[in-house]
Amino acid sequence: MTAKQYLRLSLLLPIVVPVAIASIQVAFNLATGRDWGDLNAPLPIVYPEIFLIFSPIFGGLQYLVFAVWAWFWFPRQSLGRIIATLALSPLIVLAIHFLAWGTLCIARPHGDTGVFLAELWYAFLLVGYGYVAVVLGIYWALKRRCLLTNHLTTG
Repeated sequence: MTAKQYLRLSLLLPIVVPVAIASIQVAFNLATGRDWGDLNAPLPIVYPEIFLIFSPIFGGLQYLVFAVWAWFWFPRQSLGRIIATLALSPLIVLAIHFLAWGTLCIARPHGDTGVFLAELWYAFLLVGYGYVAVVLGIYWALKRRCLLTNHLTTG
């Protein structure tokens, strides 16, 4: 696998992780009879559930806009540019978020949704840079073990 292919596929991580957590959560709920939203459950169960509920709602669409753009943009770019873009991706998604927030504030100036979305900026950076750290950490580990190449090989 090339380094570019790995980095392109890594764009799927913020989509795959919530789906995997949801699958585990559904299996646990079915096995134990627990209902969704039961906040009296142990915290290791509640935190992933809260993440699953709020992550796609408040950041999913913004990330999807970035990921679709990056998916088609990455193949034409240098490796250094791709890594720099990934390192800046939480800020790019945050900019998309603030554009959506500003639109909501203009459309509904007296609504609470815009205020709520404005207060989520730190969560975008926290979750976003968590994913970036995982992706780039795995990238450097794979490069160090020579499991990624810089170019496509034919043969």
